[in-house]
Amino acid sequence: MKFYSTFQLHYRHHCRNGDISFPFFIFPSPLLPLSTLHAAQPFSIPNKKISDFFGNCEKKCNFAVEKGIKTIKLKNMGFFKALFGGKVESPEEKAESSKQSDFELFKYDGKKAIRIAQYDYAVKCLERALEINGDDLETREYLSQALVQTNRIPEAIEQLKVLAAAQPDNIQIPLRIARVAYLEADYDTMEEATAKVLELNPDDTQALFYAAQADNGQGKPQEAIEKLNKVISIEHEAGEAYLLRGQITLKNGDPEKADEDAQWLAQHTSDNEDVLMLQADIETARQHPDYALAYLNQILELNPFNAEALRRRGNIRQQQGDTQGAEEDLAQANEINPLADTENIEAKVNQAYKDINPFGI
Repeated sequence: MKFYSTFQLHYRHHCRNGDISFPFFIFPSPLLPLSTLHAAQPFSIPNKKISDFFGNCEKKCNFAVEKGIKTIKLKNMGFFKALFGGKVESPEEKAESSKQSDFELFKYDGKKAIRIAQYDYAVKCLERALEINGDDLETREYLSQALVQTNRIPEAIEQLKVLAAAQPDNIQIPLRIARVAYLEADYDTMEEATAKVLELNPDDTQALFYAAQADNGQGKPQEAIEKLNKVISIEHEAGEAYLLRGQITLKNGDPEKADEDAQWLAQHTSDNEDVLMLQADIETARQHPDYALAYLNQILELNPFNAEALRRRGNIRQQQGDTQGAEEDLAQANEINPLADTENIEAKVNQAYKDINPFGI
């Protein structure tokens, strides 16, 4: 029976410089055809043909025989691919492959940074990824999220506009533009974004609601109320529409009409700070300070850090002659407000989203 030397292949691939090391261990085994070879699987070459096998690779391979162990150091991946029948990459293909690897690395790191709330780092990674491949829409979407969380609202809107141009029939993108624009009180952008959605679907309740917010911000209360009426006629339990309509109606000087919306909200929700605030404002407008204080106290029981409730309670206490109580409330409100405005951007963003849709409907 004839024996041959079998070479068990192990390798370590250094992706950056293309170096690979192969320790080969000799033991008897039948010959296997080279066509069956696969990385990290055993293969056989006749002893007498070892020199022939590596004869054409002298410039690329150095090996030493030491007690039956042969070690081969490949200086170029081209040899490995040639050995197993693969295509040797051209310099241009290698450069493109390297770019793609860098893109995927930056994109992955950016997504991971978002998950762990490292938004500044996420922005840097995702911007680098887009420098390599600006056509990747998913990366641009992730970048818009990170920009919102770092309070860079105009930049986030620009990224979303690129997405909207690339997918003109996707109404979710202009709706998101409207949501993000609300954080910056950019009512013109909200109006433009919602108009695109309403052109495709005049009965889209979310677009109607955002458009009503934009009208209200632009000082067009009647137009806002008309849109909110349409939302409620389509979606009878749209709590955010009732709330905004009640707020606008009260601002227009009609507390009795506003109370109709407040009563509906009170029947369909419980312990909601926004609803209780509307009820407090209505009672203040009716010149019922004690009722207003009762609602404000309920809010502060739910959330002792509601700065607006503290400020309004302080004003009522001041009017009632409770100077000490008023000073305490106003001082506490002033301590809370700077924290929300300058240090806790994420809380500010979350509150703004809550203002858009306080009921999650």
